[in-house]
Amino acid sequence: MSSPELAEEVLDDLELLRARDPQGLLPAVAGAGAQVRETARLTRESGLERATS
Repeated sequence: MSSPELAEEVLDDLELLRARDPQGLLPAVAGAGAQVRETARLTRESGLERATS
């Protein structure tokens, strides 16, 4: 586990970030929560939660 200061240094250094995340997973992980919230909202709006409950 790294310290928050070290994590901040990595996020501020694009070259180091790419070296630490060679598969480029960080952007996908960063956006995952928003995708889940959007899917939940669209499911509620469409009424599908009744069909899947």
